[in-house]
Amino acid sequence: MFVDIHTHRSEHYLKLIKQKQFDSPNSNTYNDSRLFLNIAPEDFHPDLNLPPRFSLSTGIHPWRAHTLPEAEKLELLLTHPAIKLIGEIGLDKNCTVPFEQQLKIFDLQLKIAGVQKKPVVIHQVGSMAEILACKKKHPEIPAWVIHGFRGKKTQALQWLQHDFYLSFGAQFNETALQTCPVESLLFETDASGLAIEEIYKRAAQALACPVAALEVQVEKNVNCLFNQ
Repeated sequence: MFVDIHTHRSEHYLKLIKQKQFDSPNSNTYNDSRLFLNIAPEDFHPDLNLPPRFSLSTGIHPWRAHTLPEAEKLELLLTHPAIKLIGEIGLDKNCTVPFEQQLKIFDLQLKIAGVQKKPVVIHQVGSMAEILACKKKHPEIPAWVIHGFRGKKTQALQWLQHDFYLSFGAQFNETALQTCPVESLLFETDASGLAIEEIYKRAAQALACPVAALEVQVEKNVNCLFNQ
């Protein structure tokens, strides 16, 4: 089974789900994929009935961290059982939101993730030192995923040294991918137009391994995210 740990095509998939175009007896649409749909907090509907292969992630992106949310509302959202991953959240030194404000909202979400024992999907730009400090501060969070990793081998090794998973998407550095232990690998479509199968195919080519072997390993890795 292919696993897409982070996709922004949630509107497309949710429309198909509402039209009952998944899991019907006459449909094999995406039968071989498990998708984690990333939705904006305001788009979450607690009564949404998802087919088994779909899960949700949400959180306040650093680009949208202009104002501190109501803690109770945020906690209600992130603790909902339909939300399996918290993210993407993180820190971005290139965006216009003041960095201290980003840190406040990031830390608030990390506290909730720790209490709920939910993995986090991390967006980071120029903030490795601060992210590592936050990880040390919140050891109760079961898993940390760097999403859309495009960095070089040296950066990959730094994250891996601190037990991060690396999620690779449509664009990646082949040497960094080859450096990553298979036990720390994840894949995603993010906002690209590529199918997750195509990303697996490109990664398998770079790693000189069968696509089927990657499918099996990444599925194991995802189970480890949730201690399954």
